[in-house]
Amino acid sequence: MNIETGIALVNRNNLKISIPVHFDNGFKSDLYNASRYLGTGISLYYRKSKDVFLTFEAHDILQINNGVKDALVMTPSVANFTAAPVHLGSI
Repeated sequence: MNIETGIALVNRNNLKISIPVHFDNGFKSDLYNASRYLGTGISLYYRKSKDVFLTFEAHDILQINNGVKDALVMTPSVANFTAAPVHLGSI
């Protein structure tokens, strides 16, 4: 599960300030494990005129529990294999 949303702090005609929020429930597989994640930042939007506006966004300024680890992958040992006899035939 992955959720991206925001919380509006100021919402005027020419100025909008919000806090983006990003949550991920994590993932587990044979190759890697990603822990749960919560990130937040700040988003500013200023409209000077109809055609001129300024946007500033900083995502994931604060991160909680952001971790990805390789999963333990079992590889067979060479000692577990036996070589089959090879017959070259007679000359």
